[in-house]
Amino acid sequence: MIVRKAFPGSLLSSESTLTARFLSRLSAYNNLKSCSQCFVPSIYAQHGTFLRHNSTKLGRPEGLPLRDYQQECIEECLITIKKGYRRFAVSMPTGSGKTRTFYGLLEAISRGGAHSGHGKKWLILAHREELITQAYDHAKRLFPDLKTSMEMGKHTADPDADIIVASVQSISREKRLERFDGSDFSAIVIDEAHHAPAASYAKVLNHLGANNPDSEIVVAGFSATLSRMDGLALGSTFDYIAYHKDLSEMIKNGYLTDIKFTTIATDVDLTGVKKARGDFATGSLSKAVDTPALNELVYKAWKRQSGKHSLIFGVNIEHVSNLALTFRENGIDAHVVTSDTPRDLRRGLVEDFRNGHLPVLINCGIFTEGTDIPNIDTVILVRPTRSAGLLMQMIGRGLRLHPGKEVCHIIDMFGSSSNANALATVPTLAGLDPSQVRVIDKAEIANGVSRPRVVASSKDPDSVYVEDFDNLDDFLNRNGGKLNTSAISRSRLNWIPSGQNNFLLFGKEGYLRLCPDANPSKLAPKYSLIQYFENPFREDNRGAKYLRKYIFESMPDFNAAVNAAELFARQNCPYHLVAKNVPWRSQPCTINQEKAVMKLFTKVVVDGDEEGMKRAKTICKDLTKGQSANIINLASIGNKSILKDMLYPKKEKKSKADLFEFLQAGPVNKLEIKLSQN
Repeated sequence: MIVRKAFPGSLLSSESTLTARFLSRLSAYNNLKSCSQCFVPSIYAQHGTFLRHNSTKLGRPEGLPLRDYQQECIEECLITIKKGYRRFAVSMPTGSGKTRTFYGLLEAISRGGAHSGHGKKWLILAHREELITQAYDHAKRLFPDLKTSMEMGKHTADPDADIIVASVQSISREKRLERFDGSDFSAIVIDEAHHAPAASYAKVLNHLGANNPDSEIVVAGFSATLSRMDGLALGSTFDYIAYHKDLSEMIKNGYLTDIKFTTIATDVDLTGVKKARGDFATGSLSKAVDTPALNELVYKAWKRQSGKHSLIFGVNIEHVSNLALTFRENGIDAHVVTSDTPRDLRRGLVEDFRNGHLPVLINCGIFTEGTDIPNIDTVILVRPTRSAGLLMQMIGRGLRLHPGKEVCHIIDMFGSSSNANALATVPTLAGLDPSQVRVIDKAEIANGVSRPRVVASSKDPDSVYVEDFDNLDDFLNRNGGKLNTSAISRSRLNWIPSGQNNFLLFGKEGYLRLCPDANPSKLAPKYSLIQYFENPFREDNRGAKYLRKYIFESMPDFNAAVNAAELFARQNCPYHLVAKNVPWRSQPCTINQEKAVMKLFTKVVVDGDEEGMKRAKTICKDLTKGQSANIINLASIGNKSILKDMLYPKKEKKSKADLFEFLQAGPVNKLEIKLSQN
């Protein structure tokens, strides 16, 4: 729900003219910025006396240098607030200085005035220690006259502090949360805002009243990946995307280092790896990728590159330990950082790596967020992922500028970056409301579901296919701009293509349609999920057979839309009916199915075509239950083109003999995909 609220008295009133003055100062700032190396203090600190200042203790930074896009971001956020959106999100790439930007925004909000009786404190929420300590250190350095306090683990924040930086896991605990009063706060920042749909964030925001439509607290979310692989809607927390800056633009403008890609073809079969929350389950994934041959291949890939500071992402503790052992056996001083690494040792290793004393640092799930190590010049991805967000987080570790660093070399061992769209993800608040998601009993999905066997690599590490891309544009354009439908092809649900970029999923009493929005932009199509269910008011075959309901609309990324659709399907459809790899689909069709399909064939056979009738009978006898169900379901909604394609294939399509082969083979072309049992 979008909640718009005008601000009487005005946080950004026309009388205070903060926005107009901001634009005036921004213009002056841009004029002064002709020397790119000069140090430009914050315009808010420089002209603080010119602006309204209701806080009696707001300390001025000793100079908060902001890049032009950071100033632009703050401006857009202020305009967004004036429009009446007080819960908004910002999408900026990793390495773009989100922490500095949101403190600049908080300063601007405070200097713009506050409502009578409205609080003046700031709350920074994050979920990782590195993010929290980074935000805390920035606040102490930028606002020395304000009291900054931390709420995390053994650290208990002073409720009277001006700036509170909190771990969401800690502050969301009942006894800790009740110490804070929402009326004390003017603004809340959520760092890595793609985590915001989690229940712990909602608990904090609800307690402070920030989710109340009448609240005057500004809630600003910052993230490099403003979308979720699990399909949950960020719109449950934010009402508006105030600003977006993409990775390619940041690189072209010289704010991030350019990227060189190397993809290495391995024969690891990930089709049998279990999934969890939209990505690979780490335990199952580790069994597939943690082998001596692959670990040796990682070392040889590292040896092939020329970087001096390499960060490697592995799957789990056992995997990264084995990787480190391989490097050490080859004489390389590689160290491991995991969740088991003591805090002091972790900090020491990071500092040694940052100072160039360690050539290789290997981690699992530690340095994906909130890590500032600008000298990283090589990132090796040994942790396959389906998540565009996680991929961006891993790659982003190497994108910060650093003296002497001209490019960051990304080495992709398992094709995680095969989806070019992942590196050009469009931010979105669309998706499923977290309140609609329930916990699924394992028994619901265990009913007859077979999982493919996980196959580890047997490829000789000395004979693999390696492909290099000199920059980001070359890498993004390697697919010729075609829509990447990998999320559909690797899905475990029985999606049936039906027209261009349309996919159907049939359940018990209706079906789902994933399709482009009506009148989509040719340059940037968006996608919707529509649920069709049987019309309970239909009598004597009169009236519409199905009624429809939009589950979500205008999802800008196709694969993100697929993941959201799958989450909804798993929550609302019997799994044994919508799953692709269930035993019943490969069983011979029943007599009733054979008769039903044959009856459909008789309606499309040309009058007097005896050969056509013979082909129809032959096809019907060879169908499986799954293929028959697909044909019957498609015909039930008026799509009978598949029947004609089978009986009267066009010359450019497969021969008659080949038409029967696809009934056992995996999907290859349009016709095969429609009927494939796999």
